[in-house]
Amino acid sequence: MTSGFPVSIRLEDTVQLYLREWVSGLPPIGATTDWYRERMRQPHALLESGTTLWNLITPKANELLSKSADQLLERAGEQRRVRRETARKCLLQAQEAHLTKAKRTGRLSEHAVIAGAMKRLAEVPRADGSYTIPICFAPAAKKSRFRIGPVAILSRAEFEQEHGDAIEKIAADSGWFGPKAVGEWSLYSKKYDHFILVDIRKHEADMAWKAARDVAEYALNLIRMRFGFYHTDDVRVGDGFVWETKRVKVRFEETGAANFSLSNGPLASHLDDGWMDHFDSDFGGEATLFGSLALWMASGDDATSPVLERLRYANTLIAEAFSEPHDRIRLVRLVASLEALAALPREQKAENLAWRCAYAGGWTDCGRAVQIVDDVSHAYRVRSAIVHGDGTSNDEAISAFYKLERHLSHIYIGFLHLYAKVQHRYRPKHIRHVREAFERHIQYFFWDPEAVW
Repeated sequence: MTSGFPVSIRLEDTVQLYLREWVSGLPPIGATTDWYRERMRQPHALLESGTTLWNLITPKANELLSKSADQLLERAGEQRRVRRETARKCLLQAQEAHLTKAKRTGRLSEHAVIAGAMKRLAEVPRADGSYTIPICFAPAAKKSRFRIGPVAILSRAEFEQEHGDAIEKIAADSGWFGPKAVGEWSLYSKKYDHFILVDIRKHEADMAWKAARDVAEYALNLIRMRFGFYHTDDVRVGDGFVWETKRVKVRFEETGAANFSLSNGPLASHLDDGWMDHFDSDFGGEATLFGSLALWMASGDDATSPVLERLRYANTLIAEAFSEPHDRIRLVRLVASLEALAALPREQKAENLAWRCAYAGGWTDCGRAVQIVDDVSHAYRVRSAIVHGDGTSNDEAISAFYKLERHLSHIYIGFLHLYAKVQHRYRPKHIRHVREAFERHIQYFFWDPEAVW
């Protein structure tokens, strides 16, 4: 969006350029109808409403304003909490407030506009709360009440016990919206058997929903890795890759007659209430690590951290892999998630990816490490055949996926520990710093995962 402007340009410079461009587009004193008519024929953008500013600006000014908004959010550390549109509005409101002084002094000050925008940004209303994500998870599990950091996973019965009164209170409110909203929720939510609630603070509502979705998928990924794709294939987040639970199919015979078939399902996973005990038995020792990452993701802090960026991206790819209906693309997504975690230079793939996964997931076990090398290498070869159009059978893709998946939890947890150690010791500012730290430490991590750096 901002091509044509120096990448390293400062916020002050960007705002100054925007103000100059804005001034150049103002109607001249005594502007005639012809001037306005000609202005309307030229390419232009509209400023947001809510100010009395001249609302037609050039595409260049619009681009500069958007870049200013991005830089404003970055300076305030709010990229994950506040929308760009809100930051734009803060800048425009600050610009309008500054105009009285600017007319008196004859100078538009970018510093005054930025200071005013920062003040308004700090006053943006936030929507703190527990954001509810419905999921198709495990209809047989009726007593699920599970927590990872800011994430709670509740069965329908537990959810209704805890939050049913609050929902009914809305339904009893006077007016049309309460009953309508509760009625729509009842219809919408009845196809889901569990609910994930994510505690989010200091975010605008739109950004909070995005953060809640990311954290919910992260929590589900931990469960997916524990129980495997075979058992969690049909676990789906609402508003995501949700399978249809009722389907109608029709084919027309040679005679022209219609032939219908009806089907029901799938019904998410077949996990029962014992799933929480199994998870705790295998992963309970990692509760602090899992919870701290969930809290970090939900906080909106450190938006430019390369560690958090890599972990977010890898988690998204894992969630997409387990939700993907196509076997070949599922393998491609899973391999891509490991590439993201391994933080390899672009020119180093295949063999180096396999060894990094082995170092992260081997945990001093040489036999397991060798098996990881073999299975990751094989998966990468199949993945390459898929993405380069060389062709591979569905069965081969499925086989490669399952061979890779059996190591996934070991590899993933190993990388989580590595990233935590890198963040604690180096506080990296660029992915290059992460790569350098991995080069320095990853082999030693295999032999002594508990070592303090």
